[in-house]
Parts: sequence; C-alpha cells; structure tokens
Amino acid sequence: MTTNKELNELETGLNEISEFLLSKIKQDQNGFYWDTISYDHNVGEFSFAFNPSLWNGTGGIAWFFLVLYESTGKTDYLEIAEKSFSKIYHFSINHNIAGASLYDGICGTIYFSLELFRVTGKNLYLKQASELYDRYRKKILAEQTEDMLIGISGILIVLTLLYHFTKSNSLYHDITVLVTNLLKKSLVAELGIKWGSNQLSVDSLCGFSHGNSGIGFSLLQLGKYFNNQEFIWLAEQAFLYESLYYNPEKNNWMDLRWENSKNDLPNLFDWTKETFLPEDFDLNTWAHGACGIGTARVAAFKITADSVYKKDCIKAFERCKRDIETRSKRNHILFSGYGGLADFLLQYHNTFGDKESMELATEIVQEGLEKSRQTGHSEWGVQNSEDLGLMTGTAGIAFSLLMITKGKTFNSILHPELPDSGISVTNNNTLKNIKIKETFFRTYYPKTIEILETTIQPRDAIYDSQNLDDFSNSLLNLIECLPQKDIMSISDIYLLETAKTQFLKKHKGTLCFQKRLTMLQNDLDQILENNEVDFSERLFIRNPFIHIHESQLNWKESNNRESGAGVCYNVFYSTDKETFHLIIDPFSAIILKLLEKPLSIEELANQFQYSHEEKEMVERKLTDQIKELLKSFFIRIR
Repeated sequence: MTTNKELNELETGLNEISEFLLSKIKQDQNGFYWDTISYDHNVGEFSFAFNPSLWNGTGGIAWFFLVLYESTGKTDYLEIAEKSFSKIYHFSINHNIAGASLYDGICGTIYFSLELFRVTGKNLYLKQASELYDRYRKKILAEQTEDMLIGISGILIVLTLLYHFTKSNSLYHDITVLVTNLLKKSLVAELGIKWGSNQLSVDSLCGFSHGNSGIGFSLLQLGKYFNNQEFIWLAEQAFLYESLYYNPEKNNWMDLRWENSKNDLPNLFDWTKETFLPEDFDLNTWAHGACGIGTARVAAFKITADSVYKKDCIKAFERCKRDIETRSKRNHILFSGYGGLADFLLQYHNTFGDKESMELATEIVQEGLEKSRQTGHSEWGVQNSEDLGLMTGTAGIAFSLLMITKGKTFNSILHPELPDSGISVTNNNTLKNIKIKETFFRTYYPKTIEILETTIQPRDAIYDSQNLDDFSNSLLNLIECLPQKDIMSISDIYLLETAKTQFLKKHKGTLCFQKRLTMLQNDLDQILENNEVDFSERLFIRNPFIHIHESQLNWKESNNRESGAGVCYNVFYSTDKETFHLIIDPFSAIILKLLEKPLSIEELANQFQYSHEEKEMVERKLTDQIKELLKSFFIRIR
C-alpha cells in the first residue's frame, strides 16, 4: 500500500514534470504546441518539429493535460488542452495529414476532439471532429492494414466513438464497411483466426500494437458497444490463435517479427514454432508480449468472465513481476518500457483486487521518477535524447505518476475502451447485418453451401458453430441426410473444400513462402550447374506448400456434374499471394502422393508395376518427371 509520504513524493514529481512540459510549450496564432522529436524521411534523420499525433506529438501531451484537468479540476490544464487542440485542428484542416491511424494519424486528432467534447460538453469539439472525419473520410476508409497501432482496428474505435455522440447513419455505414474489410482479411489458423499477410514476420503477429491481441481488443469493444456476440466470438478466435505461440519456458508469447539473424537458424525450411524459439526476442512491453496481451485478456475477462482469460492475465502478471524484479528494461516509457507494465499492473489490480500488482507498479513508477529527475526530465525515449511524447517520453512518465497517485488506470490510448451504448439486442443498429460467422464460414465452403442451397435450405443455426471444424461437421451431417442421388456430388466438393481448408490452416504467410522459395531456388541452381548430379542417390519429398487431393469430379469445370464421376487430381499450390487450384495428370499426381515421405527414384519405381526389362525405362521416366517437379518447386531434395 502506498504511504502518504510516497504519495506526496509522487504528486510532487507529477507537478515537477507538468511544469517542465509547460516550460517547453510554444505558441503561434493558432494555439499552443510542443516541438517533439520525430524521424524526417526527407533528410533521413531525427529532428524536432510540431507533430499533431497522440503517439509522440502535441496531441498526446495535450491529452495528458486534459486528463490532469479531469483529475485536479485546475482550469489552467484545460486551457492548455483546448489551445493545443486549436493548433492541431487548424494544422489538420490546412495541411494533409499522411496517416489515418488512431495513434499517429488523423483519427488520433478526432479522438482527442471527442475527448474534449466529453469533458467540456462544448459542441464545437463534436462539430470539429465531424469536420475532420468528413475531410479525411476517403483516406480513412481506404486503410488496408488491420492492426491497432496503424490500422483498421484502432480506426474502428474512433469511428464508433464518433458514432456514439452523433448517431450518424453514414458513420454506421462506414463502420460496417471497415468491419467487413477487416473480416475479409481474416485467415484460418491451426487454432482460431488470425490477421496479417506476414511480409515481415514468421507468422501473424501476437501482441497489442501490431498483433492479434490489439485486433481482438478492438473487436471486443465493438461487440460490447453494439451488443453483438459475434464480434466477441471473433475476438476470442484471435486470442485462441495467439495461444499457439505461448512459450511456457519464458512465460511469454513469442515475438514473431523477422530479423536477419533468423536466416542462420537450423531447419529454417521447416518453419515451425520450435524453429524460431532460439531466436525469439522475448519482449514484454505494451506493444509486444505479455503486457499488451494481458491488457487484451483483462478486457476479455471483464466482458466474458471466462476463466481462461484470467489464467492468461495471471501469466502476464507473473511475467511483468519478473521483469520488474530483474530490471530487464532500460527505460520507463509507456510503449516499450516499465510505464506500459505499470498500466497493465494497475488494470490487474483494479480487476482482480491484487495488492502485489499495485505495489510493483508503484515501485517501478517511483524509480521512473528518480531516473527522470537525474536528467532534468528531458532524456527519455528510444533515441536517448529529449522526447516529450506521451507514448515515447516524458509525458508518459507523468501519466504513469498520475495513475499511481489515483490508484487506478485511465481509459486511454493504452487501451481505449468504448462507452456503454444502451443498445439492446433487438435494436436494428447492432451490426448484425454483417453476419460475421456466416461470412467467415462461407469463405471456406463456398461451393458446398451453394450446391446445398439448391437442394435444401440450411437453417441459420448451422452458422452458430463455435469454429470452422464444428461448422464442417454440421455441413457433413446435413449432407448425410440428403437423398442418395445428391450425396455423391455434394460430398465430393465438401471433401475437396475440407482438404483445402485443412491445408490453409498450416499456411504461415508471405515471408515463409518467399524464404522457402529462395532456399529451393539456391538448391536448384546448384543442381543445374552440376551436370554430374546423380539423382539415383537422392531422396525427394513434396514441398509443404503443395497439397494433393483426389476428387470424383473436376470442380474447375462449370458443368462437371453432368460429365459423370471419375478420378480427378487436384493440387493446391499456396504461394505468397494466393492459393492456386490446379488439375494435374495422373502420373505426376501419383508421384506427388507418394512423396509425402522422402523416397529415392528406385523406391518410387518400386511402387509401380512393370516387368524386369522395363525397370530402366521406368526409372528414366521418373527421373525426367522428378526434374520437372523440382523446377516448378512441387518437390525438393531431402
């Protein structure tokens, strides 16, 4: 428990840093602002300039003073916040803000405007928020990144908040557009559902800023606000995916971002969880790892009361506790330092009544104050230079102090929660027109459902399945009850789409395919350069991005059901862009099926029937076909 002496010291520190921030303030004809550090892409170096963002600019610092006003009632702080927003608003109207995001783009300015409206009740701020949205609407709706930090998930929080205050039908439509876009980008995983094309990662990321926890957190907020359980289901699927990458030895969720050091890992081609554990960064911050994931699980527990999320929260608490006890971090800022951990610990304390978490948060924030004093409150941030920003520097240190003095966390961009809406289940405005489960399930069984609907009308209840496997079983139960004359064709496409779905669950995305392809190309080049390679001594195996499936009908033809049953060899070839569906000849298909395990050409030949005199001819034919399959990367040398 924080003593009065400690509390007074923290409040003194809070006042010191607040005064320091005020000493750095500047003013022009449009209002107040701070010059904050940011990377100038034009000159390729860091510089100090006005930046409107919540992340590390005037927006975040001014938002801190708004919260300080709410906590203290000192009107000077409100004046700072309002005049700073005036500067930001004029800049955003008269210049082109490059990004759409909540944290570092125009949606952050809209969020700040709505916070001012909530606190002051002044309609001016609601009007200005709407004006900014109208001006940047096209840019906002064009956003394609899915995550919380720079993408759709963070934007949806802001749009829903604006809708909460305006009840605008056009905003409701735009929220629907963005949710639909987010749903289209979802991918089936070995467990749950994931987001991310993974151009720079081992698999879809875990974590709050760029990972599935942040996306899940946003979906939880939408589900709670619109009283729509399917959003909460979708969020839980994202959390289920992240469980694949929990590492009990480190009590952390893996950081799946790519670094060149991973190029030297043994068995890189296998691309499994075990492959990358030795090079895991093992970060625990608000942005990546247990802390941010714990924040998402706190929200999940509060909404669902599911004990599995409490268990995850306990894991996150224990990991944060360890990192504080070992002092493993080099700073106390919010996004990557102890400040983020302190915020999670306060959430944990407020949710579960845990005293130790409050003590740990107090201890580490006190240390942050001491270190801040050693540098005159100016040397924070990744660059070890003056950084006044909220998420990256001094304003975040002050915010941590404010939280400890109040004994609670605040609704902030660290975990931006939506207000209660009062929307009932029977209300038309619950986003139920999106039909999340049905849309997702249909994505993986489009032809099966299309044909099934020409025979019977499946009840909507089949879309109440808890996951794709349950839905698949529901489809199979329906098919088995059909008249015998219909079962063959529908069963055939059902089995084909099931095989494709099970194959897609294992797909790890863009970078995985590209790295594997590079390794295969290098191996192939060496073979082609060496004319004396003896293929008879080698073992061959099918590549993991190739899957073969036998069907009775050719489902790439439109009128296949009229042509009668036979044997059709389907190949799914999953690349960095899409999964191709090919029909191949029987000889190639048999080879690919046999090469599910490593075989030599002689071992392959033994799987065929031929006379003794034909052995050389069969092996020569197999060798020629093996070379073609190698060149097209269907197989590799083991």
